[in-house]
Amino acid sequence: MFTSRRVEFVVLITSDLHNLIADVLQQMTHARLSEAPQQIAGLVVPNGEGLSKRQRIELALENLTQEALARLALKFAAHRGDIALDEVGARCSKPATRR
Repeated sequence: MFTSRRVEFVVLITSDLHNLIADVLQQMTHARLSEAPQQIAGLVVPNGEGLSKRQRIELALENLTQEALARLALKFAAHRGDIALDEVGARCSKPATRR
């Protein structure tokens, strides 16, 4: 039972992180999306002919682990001064403990 709940929690948190980071990236122009994420957080966002911003963002984030998403969240939060993003990233970067 604990394992099932833990998996559901991890999936939920990973989804939240993914969505928060995608929202940050979506606010950027195509040109800025090609440079800023790599400069700020080391994230390479593909730039293919005919790709929408959403497609580019999904390609950049699709295979990242919860830990990688948490690190990105912390870097973007520090750059933007985004307290909410910082809190989620910090909470997700800590190993879970059993109570």
